[in-house]
Amino acid sequence: MEREIQAFTQGLAGPVHWLLCVVNGPGAGTGMGMFYRYGGVPIVAKSFLPNDDMNIPRASLQETLDYILALCDEAIAGLPDTWSAQYYGRFTKGAAMAIKARTLQFAARPLFNTGAPYLDFGENNKMISFGSQDNTRWDKAIAANEAVLSWAQANGYALINTGGAGTGKPNPNALNDYGTATSVPGNSEVLLACKVDENMSNICVYVFFGIDDFFETLFQWSAFLVCF
Repeated sequence: MEREIQAFTQGLAGPVHWLLCVVNGPGAGTGMGMFYRYGGVPIVAKSFLPNDDMNIPRASLQETLDYILALCDEAIAGLPDTWSAQYYGRFTKGAAMAIKARTLQFAARPLFNTGAPYLDFGENNKMISFGSQDNTRWDKAIAANEAVLSWAQANGYALINTGGAGTGKPNPNALNDYGTATSVPGNSEVLLACKVDENMSNICVYVFFGIDDFFETLFQWSAFLVCF
């Protein structure tokens, strides 16, 4: 992918590293979605030419995890904390951090974090199990999630809590606050949002990724609002 981006931007003014990072962010998100559903998957790190061998074997669970985390780390290192209003919806450092955190959560769960996989896959057990139970995987997931929350607080993001009940107490407005978080564009929980005008109809589809859902899937939260 880096080769293709460099070729595309050849001769253009200014650095192009941020463009690679913007591409790596969604790539990591897609990889995470396949990782938690299927385990190890084929790793494709380039564009295919017509004569290329496209029979890419499934990688191991560890190899798939390492590849996703590498994409996340490169995106985190190169992306800004915020974009100007005209670029609203682009990947930020925090969005890439959230993908990394959620990926590590999936890696730490007992389904993968075990010496005996849920289904005996014979010599291919490494595609659905790490082959060992290691509690440090949880430590890595906790540290990554805490890093996202710290970043979010430092950059103006916050969980919506209008109930005023205080720390450690149930929020009496939880249902309404959840509706705001998943339906109102630009609210304080949105880390990543895409907006499109479908078929020139003045109906915009907003797709949210908030700090309380950590990329379950980018397309799970959708709200249809009239664009003015």
